[in-house]
Amino acid sequence: EEPNVAAILDNLNEWDFDVFALLEATNGRPLTVGGMALMSRMGVLDRIPVAKDTLATYLQEIERGYVAANPFHNATHAADVMFTTHYFLQAPLLRDMTGSLDKFAAVLAAAVHDYAHPGLSNPFLIASREDKAVLYNDQSVLEMFHIAGSFRVMLTTPG
Repeated sequence: EEPNVAAILDNLNEWDFDVFALLEATNGRPLTVGGMALMSRMGVLDRIPVAKDTLATYLQEIERGYVAANPFHNATHAADVMFTTHYFLQAPLLRDMTGSLDKFAAVLAAAVHDYAHPGLSNPFLIASREDKAVLYNDQSVLEMFHIAGSFRVMLTTPG
């Protein structure tokens, strides 16, 4: 039986949301499809000035930038972190303490948190004098790399 995206997304509020089922049902697009579904379900796009097509384009480019061959820090992992972030945002205390912009920012941060991860650790990059380590002066190398790359996508992707 063909996996049904809508049926899978019906469970997006659950702790045990199956991101691998979403990966399969979306033909490898869990971050884009899942991100749009989360933002829609949270209602944040009705309250902040970000066009749906702009966000979809951004998420698609972020998803493309994750290294598919990376066994852990890939787009599926990012989608999983995005759904887990959403799970905690709907808990009573956080739900009541956060506004639309907070929720949008948290889910987007989860989506980009390991953007283009090379599959190597900060200590390895520093010890091997890799270009990223030199660029970021051996300080939070991967974290700086992920966020700088995700902002570069935002600033350079048409649409």
